[in-house]
Amino acid sequence: MKHFFCLVIFIFGWVTLEARPVFKISSSSGPNSSFVDVEFKVDSFIDINAIQFSINWNPAIIEFNELITTGSGLPAGSLTNDNINTSIPGFPGTGIFSWNTSGSFITLPNNSTFFKLRFKLIGSSGQTSPVNIVNTPLSFEYVSASGTFYSIGSVSGSVTISGTAGNSVKFIASSETAAPGANVCVKVSTEGFTNISSFQYAIQFNPNILEFVQVNGINLTGLTSSNFVSNNTTGFVNVVWSSADPVTVADGTKIYELCFKVKDGASGTSDITFGANPPLSVEITGSAGNYNLTSTSGQVTVGGGNPGCTPTGLGVGITRDTVPTGNKAVVYFKAYGFTNIEGYQFTIRFDKDKLRFDSVRAVYFPGANIDNDFNIASAASGKILTIFSTATPLTRPNGSDIFAIAFTVIGNTGATADISIGLDATEQLPLDFIPGGSAVQVCKGFIYIGDKTVINPDDCTLTASAAMTRQATCPSTANGAAQVTESASARCNLPIKYLWDNGETTKTANALTSGTHFVTVTDSSTPAKVVVTSVVITASSEPTIVPVITNVLCNGQSNGSISLTVTPSTGVTYQWSNGTTGNSISNIPAGNYSVVIFYGGCSITRNYQVTTNASITIGNKNITQTQVGQSTGSISFTAVGGTGTYTYFWAPGGQTPNPSRTALAAGTYVVTVTDTNGCTTSESFVVTISGGTNPINIAVTTSNLNGFNVKCDGICDGSITLQVTGGNGQFSYIWNDGSTLGSRANLCKGNYKVTVTDGLGATKTADITLTAPSAILLSEVNKICTDSTMNVCINVSGGVTPYTYEWSNASSTTGCLVNVTPKSYTLVVRDANNCPKTFVTECSENSGNEECNNSKVLTPNGDSKNDVFYISCVDNNKNNLEVFDRWGKLVYSTVNYTNDWTGLGNNNQELPTGGYFFVLTLKNSNGTTTKLVKGSLTILRN
Repeated sequence: MKHFFCLVIFIFGWVTLEARPVFKISSSSGPNSSFVDVEFKVDSFIDINAIQFSINWNPAIIEFNELITTGSGLPAGSLTNDNINTSIPGFPGTGIFSWNTSGSFITLPNNSTFFKLRFKLIGSSGQTSPVNIVNTPLSFEYVSASGTFYSIGSVSGSVTISGTAGNSVKFIASSETAAPGANVCVKVSTEGFTNISSFQYAIQFNPNILEFVQVNGINLTGLTSSNFVSNNTTGFVNVVWSSADPVTVADGTKIYELCFKVKDGASGTSDITFGANPPLSVEITGSAGNYNLTSTSGQVTVGGGNPGCTPTGLGVGITRDTVPTGNKAVVYFKAYGFTNIEGYQFTIRFDKDKLRFDSVRAVYFPGANIDNDFNIASAASGKILTIFSTATPLTRPNGSDIFAIAFTVIGNTGATADISIGLDATEQLPLDFIPGGSAVQVCKGFIYIGDKTVINPDDCTLTASAAMTRQATCPSTANGAAQVTESASARCNLPIKYLWDNGETTKTANALTSGTHFVTVTDSSTPAKVVVTSVVITASSEPTIVPVITNVLCNGQSNGSISLTVTPSTGVTYQWSNGTTGNSISNIPAGNYSVVIFYGGCSITRNYQVTTNASITIGNKNITQTQVGQSTGSISFTAVGGTGTYTYFWAPGGQTPNPSRTALAAGTYVVTVTDTNGCTTSESFVVTISGGTNPINIAVTTSNLNGFNVKCDGICDGSITLQVTGGNGQFSYIWNDGSTLGSRANLCKGNYKVTVTDGLGATKTADITLTAPSAILLSEVNKICTDSTMNVCINVSGGVTPYTYEWSNASSTTGCLVNVTPKSYTLVVRDANNCPKTFVTECSENSGNEECNNSKVLTPNGDSKNDVFYISCVDNNKNNLEVFDRWGKLVYSTVNYTNDWTGLGNNNQELPTGGYFFVLTLKNSNGTTTKLVKGSLTILRN
């Protein structure tokens, strides 16, 4: 006996030594400038009433914010921010923690939360700070019922900075407790949910402990149960949500609940965390662009009740549930091994201090009767008797309902109320089955009393998931396949029905394109139980496409661009909606653009939008007149649109800080408003003198050069002289091109408009058009070349007649050479305005070796720039020109092209803006082809 006692003492001492409290510190991450919580959980916390230790972290990476007691297993009020001190001289990044309960000893379940520390992330992306329990400056010490000890165990944690903060939205999961077999709902709330347009992420749980059932309590615009897709095998619930209009909810608002069933026989804790579940990534968008996800994890701790079981032979199973006090609970008695049963009797016992009998809710066996089969006389003492018999033996499937009893929950929150069948032979109505006797296995039921959302036990429970079974050959090819895997409870009516978003109605869909597809799974009840799940179909060779979009800086400009990076890029070609065929388009205005990407026999269409800011507009204009000889006029207006702040420049007057002017004399004032991007708009204001005015008269004199105002086509030597009479005071001038001169010189042909303003602010406008002769055009006719002689005439058109002719190496003064030696001759033709045009003719045989260059852009808008399509080698050479559109259709052709095509088709209609291809055939004097020239050009029109 002494030996046994010593052995017991030794074992007790060894257990005491090893059972020191162990603190487990979690690891967290988040972007710079965000806040994260580090959780301190404890194991082996047995009969302890005081503890102290030091906590260390890197103060250059994280900054202590506060101690959080929410979720702590310690007695209420025993733990506050005063329990930690982080202002320790000589110990940066250190906090000393001490706690006691003034004499009472506390025991906590393993994996209980002791407290949390909240830190602000101040370091750089990628940096990690350890979070450790250390022995200095405050040494380890704790007091238990066994004495004072100087050693504790710990598992270090860390905080990692995952990026820059930018904008972030936080999702917070609650921590709950539920018994095995019970249903429990985890509440998800949010912070920073301001002007959010979409989010997607995954919630992970432990599938060995929990089984996802459904979503309850949805409280977010546009969010429905169809936005959630679960997989109880891997332990993930994916959620994808979007809204056409940004949504804002108050901090702390619960937006949905995830409801789980705690598995029979489960124990421990399942963390509820937020993150990615590839291929589903974490994405949040809103009015400020992309947002980061931050989160506070929740957990479900298994507690209360007893582990469940499933009878393996003849038996009765009793359901379990979690119900708040004051609510109704319905308990179902289920049949197992019921084969040819002719009758049964037994006593039902329940905890009368926690449950109050309400009613026998339903009976499910043929011939059963609520009034005749139950004796509830002793229900107030926690006992109900039931007896049933039938002349026709019954066989029922395992798990089918025998009957259901409703109770009102009256116990305290956190308590468990058991429901069982009396197995003692002395029961008022002993357990007996025919056949079977008392050899019956009974699985006890219970109600765990907790503040949880109750899932109606009468509902059909239907879950479904879908998985891809075959990729699509190409993204747009409908030959991908996916299959549904569903789980339906006994209360669901068969058959299970399927409806895919492409119209297929079988369990397996075989005609799916790449992308996300939804399938609606229903049972055959009325109304049906409906579950919507989704599956992502990939294409076997789909490339990665990364767009970079540069938006237009100012409204009306064309400086936007879209550039695509496609991986892999081998063999990839592009066809944009504006005709471009490369991987990028540039110098484009705001608008919508699409591109078809061809790769490996497949194609993908992508749509992109280039945006711009609103134009600056000037409104609320107000002008006050001045008096004769005074400067009492004023101007004010309001500018809207554009970007950022405005600057204002007045002519006359210079830059001013605001959109108003005072103390103004009569006259015209032009303001230019410029925004932060350099975008501008201008407006003219006229301050007049109150009273009458003398009409302004404008006489216009223009240059005259043989009937034209400009001497030659393409030059600018025209002039306009104004003679202004009438009016009052000095005159000022403003032309449509911005000039403020009274007379103009060196002008090109075109339309001009001038506004003359007198000293009283009265105005008069004149419109003037300057003309120029058409361009001089030269072409060969009647050209004959022999070995010894050469004859040729040059046809002249355009300019101003008459013409003069100057030949090099020839004495002719006309447009023809007669019987001259065959070689190269240069002719300079001058019209009456002395405008020259040079032409070279020769009889040397066209070898086809000359270089041919062509203009790449044709802009036939009359500005004398790129108005015609130019090819350098067509002069003096016989040729044929053909122009094709990008689909290979012939749109224009001519013989002996002379650089005069302005973009009209063979039908004499303007060809549209876009890309074109040409083929030029050069021939010698015998008509033999000497060279083919191929190229491209782009027609651009205003």
